[in-house]
Amino acid sequence: MSRAMSIAELACELDKARSEDSYRIAFSNWLDSVYADTTSKDLFTKEPQWGNLSKEKVAYLAATAHFLSNKRGIPAPEWCFKMEYSLESPDFAIDSDGELKYVLLCQSPREFRARNIFLSKNALSRA
Repeated sequence: MSRAMSIAELACELDKARSEDSYRIAFSNWLDSVYADTTSKDLFTKEPQWGNLSKEKVAYLAATAHFLSNKRGIPAPEWCFKMEYSLESPDFAIDSDGELKYVLLCQSPREFRARNIFLSKNALSRA
């Protein structure tokens, strides 16, 4: 069993992604490796260098570090609580109106809601 990349290493990889598809694939592969790596405790400790990643992507990755730390029962890293990793305006994972928007508002994990990001409760679930 190999060690998963840290979120700092992932940020470097994502910054090199040439398309949204390659970004999503790299993130999904990383998420799979994090769930498979049940022993590493330092995957989220080092604050990433964000390069040219958008503010939305940076906030999403900070929320992901917070969420996965909580899921593992380890303290979330201090860096992920910085205000600069929260969005000023709500960001919904999908175009939504009416009831769907309400569902996302209610279902979003607290680590994402705290950063003004709204997505389904199973957005970080893997098959």
